[in-house]
Amino acid sequence: MAIVEKVQKVEVPLRIAKWLALGMSCVVAVYYVRDIMVQLNVIH
Repeated sequence: MAIVEKVQKVEVPLRIAKWLALGMSCVVAVYYVRDIMVQLNVIH
């Protein structure tokens, strides 16, 4: 029972950290795609 309580305490911050990591990964990917398009003069 004590183990289950400890896991439940950690579960919410871990889920938030996963979503933040996913969000920042998307931001970085979009940044690099935009940079490539600027370098190739596709967008200005």
